[in-house]
Amino acid sequence: MSLTSSTLRKKFIKFFADRGHVEIVNSSLVPEGDSTTLFTGSGMQPLIPYLLGEPHPQGKRLVNIQRAFRAEDLDEVGNTRCHHTFFEMMGNWSLGDYFKKEQISWAFEFFVDELGLDPKKLYVTVFEGEGVIPKDKDAIELWKETFAKHGITAREGDKFLVGSDPYLRIFAYPRGKNWWERSGAKVGDPAGPDSEIFYDTGKPHNPKFGPECHVNCDCRRFIEICNNVFMQYQKEADGSYKPLKHKNVDVGYGFERIMLVANGKETTFETDLFYPLIQKLEKLSGKTYAESPELDKAFKTIADHIRASVMLLGDGVLPSNKEHGYALRRLIRRSLRFARRLGITKGFTKELAESVIEVVFKDAYPHLHAKKELVITELALEEERFGKVLDTGLKKLEHLLAFKGLQDATISGEDAFTVYETYGFPLELIIDVASEVGATVDVEAFNKAFELHKEKSKGASSGKFKGGLEGSSDMHIKYHTATHLLHQALRDILGSHVKQMGSNITTERLRFDFSHDQKVNVEELRAIEDAVNLKIKEAVPIAYVDLPLIEAEKTNALHFFGEKYGGTVRVYFIGDSLEDAYSKEFCGGPHVRSTSELGGFKIVKEEAVSKGVRRIKAVLA
Repeated sequence: MSLTSSTLRKKFIKFFADRGHVEIVNSSLVPEGDSTTLFTGSGMQPLIPYLLGEPHPQGKRLVNIQRAFRAEDLDEVGNTRCHHTFFEMMGNWSLGDYFKKEQISWAFEFFVDELGLDPKKLYVTVFEGEGVIPKDKDAIELWKETFAKHGITAREGDKFLVGSDPYLRIFAYPRGKNWWERSGAKVGDPAGPDSEIFYDTGKPHNPKFGPECHVNCDCRRFIEICNNVFMQYQKEADGSYKPLKHKNVDVGYGFERIMLVANGKETTFETDLFYPLIQKLEKLSGKTYAESPELDKAFKTIADHIRASVMLLGDGVLPSNKEHGYALRRLIRRSLRFARRLGITKGFTKELAESVIEVVFKDAYPHLHAKKELVITELALEEERFGKVLDTGLKKLEHLLAFKGLQDATISGEDAFTVYETYGFPLELIIDVASEVGATVDVEAFNKAFELHKEKSKGASSGKFKGGLEGSSDMHIKYHTATHLLHQALRDILGSHVKQMGSNITTERLRFDFSHDQKVNVEELRAIEDAVNLKIKEAVPIAYVDLPLIEAEKTNALHFFGEKYGGTVRVYFIGDSLEDAYSKEFCGGPHVRSTSELGGFKIVKEEAVSKGVRRIKAVLA
């Protein structure tokens, strides 16, 4: 009988609740009060203060299933059996209460008695010792006792002798594998040996990972399903360790991995945590999962990335070009690229998001139901923003790679920058596409081309633009362009009396002052914002013409600053031609080449400046 994710959740929480543990809250993917990391990347991360000695308000025995996110090694998604960006960790903790004896017994009992895993397929690792820290003989003896309770005589063996003797079940590994302490651990931080539990899937060993298989072999015959961390030491100023006064237990169980082994699946993507998304993609694409290695990776990558995107959006992250938002944007854009490989051109993010919310996490994360409209809207906006330039950008990249002969080719920095500037492809995406055919990108030359572009932009704008542009970076230029769209939208929604009264632009936001004698209401602000975003979605081209002042004035281009213009004026226009442009203004520039480069526009504040003058602050996402 198959194990559902819903059943696994209930079994785990009940198992430890029956042993005196209190279920604690499942924290957000965006850490609160922890600026050291962008995302919650492990089950124990929200509990660090309590593992360091602060009393927990809910006691000394705790349990939960914590959502986590890691954006490292995106290329590994779809290449291995169980690598994901968003994942869940089941965990139980003892804060100065029970220690190794109880934990080792309970972990084995949960897997064998509760989930029905075959004890003959379980193997464990322990710390082999280093310096004055001894080998974890306590754990070794406890594992022997635990295996014996389940009818197995377990012995310690050389780590490369797995399978040669059915009694060899316990293997010692060095610090890099079986020792835990925080990255960049400080004086006073807890540390200690850990003991991992592996499940033998029976998968044949792949010789490319070495002549002999072992439990930590990268061939993934053995899958780690649990890590028992025994915090029994404390770091000293000289780098040594002393015994910890209050010993803690910190245990993490890989939720997706346990679903894989308990159901006897080849990968986690065949479990109910992903398969509903795979089925939806089959329906949308008309293609079959596992039809070929290339399509297989596309199915898996999309399923993983959209599932993760929904969870990030559900925790308040929005697509942007910075930090949390950039990680989200990268996931969505990679999904769009792989969707093209399946022949899907649009509309798939909505379908998959609904499956994530209504099927995969229907009961586990009820907060997603309240965020459903926002999640779907943001995914659709990002899909539309990037979808328009994706196909042409991919064709350009494919042409470059084909011209160079694909294998071992190098895309020059200049070519990569052209794709970046023209199509809005981030460098990481260009590298992704190239790596799939064994090609590389000259990143150093790309960076030089990027810097040269900024210098040229700065020179072009020197002495010409006096509208509050404080710099010449790409973001300054994008925000400058956005003020033109905002100016025209204000005139369209509020009336032609609106005139620009000043502006200030940074890399973070734009500030735009305009003539208007009353507060702009919510409905008007929404209409203004929608008007700007509509033009961004339409990917309207932006260009300029230099005209004699008299001819420039005949174009009806806006020019409200009371400036004294020279004999020749530069008119920037947003549209296919000057005659029917959406916006046209006297301006020295610089501007982006297409409105699509702006991404998205959001008004964050509207306020009074003085009598008859209002101010809008807005950001680009």
